[in-house]
Amino acid sequence: MMGWRALFYKEVMRFWKVSFQTVAAPVLTAVLYLLIFGHVLEDRVKVYDQVSYTAFLIPGLVMMSLLQNAFANSSSSLIQSKIMGNLVFLLLTPLGHWSWFVAYVGSAMVRGLAVGLGV
Repeated sequence: MMGWRALFYKEVMRFWKVSFQTVAAPVLTAVLYLLIFGHVLEDRVKVYDQVSYTAFLIPGLVMMSLLQNAFANSSSSLIQSKIMGNLVFLLLTPLGHWSWFVAYVGSAMVRGLAVGLGV
């Protein structure tokens, strides 16, 4: 039962060590999207009568950032482990498939939520 916690902690610390690249950069990207598209298209696009274009755009940018970073976390972690050759050492551990699943999906959720809250 403790194996998934160790793997989860390893994955969270892996992306948190470079948090400027993994959390701050996606937040900045979403803010730039908001500034550019909100400024350029605010007067030209009419979404609904009482809803401004910026209010319409913000939830989409939050979800886009959240989903992209959640996927990027788990996929880049597995590919990096495979390329560096240390995936073999994780495969040799007595972790079940559910432990792997919970650890990788949980760490992806943490990164996605950190970016989503930042946006």
